Amino acid sequence: MLLQRVLTGMVLAPAVVLSVWLGPPWFTLMVGAGAVVGCWEFYCLTATPRTLLPLGAALSLALGLSPLTGFPHTLDILLTITVLLTLTGALLGHRAGGLGGWGAMMAGPLYTGYLLGLWLALRLEADGREWVLFGLMVVFISDTAAYFIGRLWGHRKLAPYISPGKTWVGTVGGLVAAGISAALLSALTPLTVVTAVILGLLLSLAGQIGDLSESYLKRSAGAKDSSGLLPGHGGLLDRMDSIVFAGALLYHYVIWIAPPL
Repeated sequence: MLLQRVLTGMVLAPAVVLSVWLGPPWFTLMVGAGAVVGCWEFYCLTATPRTLLPLGAALSLALGLSPLTGFPHTLDILLTITVLLTLTGALLGHRAGGLGGWGAMMAGPLYTGYLLGLWLALRLEADGREWVLFGLMVVFISDTAAYFIGRLWGHRKLAPYISPGKTWVGTVGGLVAAGISAALLSALTPLTVVTAVILGLLLSLAGQIGDLSESYLKRSAGAKDSSGLLPGHGGLLDRMDSIVFAGALLYHYVIWIAPPL
């Protein structure tokens, strides 16, 4: 299990970093694949009728790739379409659960497509490559450190009902690793080392909250993993959980707060 996890990570992480470096169309394909597969796994976890899976995957893909259009109101149109089509789909598919069932249907494209699309939108900015590399590498390092430090020295559980494997020591280890990596990677950004460390800590915190949120979803569904797509890791959604939360934080920080590179 551990060997599978390491080997999969050694393939997946460089592939993502390389796609970021090359930019579109490679990073576009990466985001699009994540949006479709992630939404598909989300719908399977929430027991959405199979007949509605293509609809959710298509909406997720459209939201994820919407930054490519360059039109300021594209997202408004797609969000409107998502609300209307998921409600109509829930009605036609006789989705059990009423309002909760429709909410689960609508959440899939938003959780995967829309949030992943923020990474693509950031990459399309003039200095986007450096920011995306900074954010992804900090989150990757934080996740890896939290896993191995928690596995080696963690005893006190962080949230045993939601995620039995996570410990307080692992959480702190992830934060420390994020701070150190952000300081080392600060040259990619216009930030001072201190500001980069603070941002790194926030990205780690957002990522770990995202991880716990997806774990809560799995526990609610009675599933250990979102799928078996990635050996040693589970499903793609299990790897995206920290990325989507951290990406939302980083995107809005860069757009509204960060100085130009």
